[in-house]
Amino acid sequence: FYEDEQFQYFSQFGKVTRLRLSMSKKTGGYRGYGWIEFADAKIAAEVAEEHHGMLLKGTLLKCRLLPPDKVHEDLFKNCDKKFYKVDWKAQDMKIQSK
Repeated sequence: FYEDEQFQYFSQFGKVTRLRLSMSKKTGGYRGYGWIEFADAKIAAEVAEEHHGMLLKGTLLKCRLLPPDKVHEDLFKNCDKKFYKVDWKAQDMKIQSK
């Protein structure tokens, strides 16, 4: 369930301003959690309540509403950039060839 798919899915409930899925730098895979920010707090609360415990594409969702004062300023840092998996073998070969 990739970022673009999640963005489209949750956009049907209201305007999604930012979305970030946690990715592993080592494997390039998803870690299984992420954050979504809606433009309207009421919609965010409704979506969190409706989707908590829902099974979506084989994954059980745990949705919680995070108060604005608990949101770290870097939480959505680089959320607009595409994640690229690090090719560790190529990095290792580059270091060894020096």
